[in-house]
Amino acid sequence: MQVYNGETVTLTATVAAGNTPVNVGKVVFKVNGKTLKDSNGKVIYVSVVNGQVSVNYTVPENMKAGNYNITVLFTALGYEKLTILKHLLLVLNLNIFLY
Repeated sequence: MQVYNGETVTLTATVAAGNTPVNVGKVVFKVNGKTLKDSNGKVIYVSVVNGQVSVNYTVPENMKAGNYNITVLFTALGYEKLTILKHLLLVLNLNIFLY
């Protein structure tokens, strides 16, 4: 996935036990090991519904261009803890002015 500073992207994950969607538990998303938090500094927990989770994430304006790891952590009673790692490429958003 390639994104730019200030861009809002939807991070999604599918949670299934075999071919059966999971309908319990919660997911936490991390960017380079840092847990996503809301504007009040509280961890964003996303409930699993019909095997799907998603959260909108706005890439900070001051985030440097480069490759970032997106980690998805799933936890629910009766299920093993699951961690999935994906990659994100942040392209520096340049303002170019022509005179």
